[in-house]
Amino acid sequence: MGFSMKDTLFPRKTSVFAIALTLFYLAGNLTLFYKLSEQFEIVYRHHFPIHEMNAINIRLGQSLSSITKNLVFEYNEEDFLEYRLERDSLSFNISSYKQLLKESKKDYLLTNDFGREKLGEFEVRVIALAKLGKTKEARSLFKSKEYENLKNNYFYSSQSIAEHLSTERDSFLKNKVNLFNFGVILSMGFFTLLAFIWLRVIFAYKTNTEVKRKALADLELERAKSSHNAKMASLGEMAAGLAHEINNPLTIINGYASQLGRMVDRGKLDSEKLTHISTKLSFTCKRIATIIKGLKTFSRDSEGEDVSDVTVIDVIEDTLSFCQEKFKNHGINFEINHLPHDIYISVRPVEISQVILNLLNNAFDAVEELDMEDKWLKIEIEDLDHLVKISIIDCGPGISEELAHKILEPFFTTKEIGKGTGLGLSISKNIIEKHEGLFSIDIKSPNTKFDIILPKTDTPVVKNEEAA
Repeated sequence: MGFSMKDTLFPRKTSVFAIALTLFYLAGNLTLFYKLSEQFEIVYRHHFPIHEMNAINIRLGQSLSSITKNLVFEYNEEDFLEYRLERDSLSFNISSYKQLLKESKKDYLLTNDFGREKLGEFEVRVIALAKLGKTKEARSLFKSKEYENLKNNYFYSSQSIAEHLSTERDSFLKNKVNLFNFGVILSMGFFTLLAFIWLRVIFAYKTNTEVKRKALADLELERAKSSHNAKMASLGEMAAGLAHEINNPLTIINGYASQLGRMVDRGKLDSEKLTHISTKLSFTCKRIATIIKGLKTFSRDSEGEDVSDVTVIDVIEDTLSFCQEKFKNHGINFEINHLPHDIYISVRPVEISQVILNLLNNAFDAVEELDMEDKWLKIEIEDLDHLVKISIIDCGPGISEELAHKILEPFFTTKEIGKGTGLGLSISKNIIEKHEGLFSIDIKSPNTKFDIILPKTDTPVVKNEEAA
């Protein structure tokens, strides 16, 4: 069980539905607010100016009537000039007022009584009499029923238009408020539905995240188990080689022990020979100790092992202590190019040894089956500036590109049934990549060649004895 990086943690259908519904919700709200703003713009651009201009018409009309009264009772040029200015202002305002009503398609509200032409002409006639000193006649006309009717008709017409516009505006605003309230209620319903759907999406996401976390944890556990099993399989494969690796030093020890026994029997204990035998015995015991130490190290769980700075040659030599004798006993020539001991890598040594040992065991199995006299296997180490490349090469034929892709997949093996798990190369690749390295097959090589590239450590971390 596993998840690829392309897998989504969101429920696909529910998420798509939630996104579509959210977009519909936003589009509906935007449309509603846009339409309302358009309607309110009409009110702002037409209703309000019409009301304001209508109020100005009424105010100027009242002002003209008041000035006319003053002129009738006491004529003076200053008031007359004010009358003319007010009359011109009213004339201009009425003209603009009519134009605005026409633009807003409300010119049907205009009546014959709206215009102030007749009232204005009557006031001019009254003022002219007052100017000529005919005060009595002027006052009589000013107080006449005709003048009163003309004034009332004008003010009634203006007031009627204002009341009609107010009623129309109030009705319009009421309808828009009702529409807005309906939109708010509908929006809240949609929002509740959206919240419910998105809660389901979030809940599903959390559930999937937890499932993925557990799956990855299980996968990592299985990978660790597979890695350990593959390592144990490698130990099993090299068991026979280990017997030879330890048996040869034991044979040497036994030979020197027999030689010492004969020297004792003869009573001839030569100090020079004793020193030579002691040196050889010490060296041979150290070799056995190295093999056993390496075996103990290799067999333990590497998951808890700390990363440490080690030389490439040390890792390889520790690994070769398990299998070098096996190559010799089966007539396989082994070579390794000599390198300086100052090329350090920061790794888990046991894991890198596992990779190299797996490649060496695979090479041994492949070479052993070849029908050829000159069988060989070699390790090449190349310093690549900030990197180091370790190549395991054997005398077998090169690997095709098609096969190279397959053999790195888990559970694919070219070995006989029961002899290989198909996990060795896959696990080796994972181990190297976990060390920020590269594990590859050189398909251009005429022979079987695996390359391991790891980053170098320029300055190794030196641990003091107490830390050690």
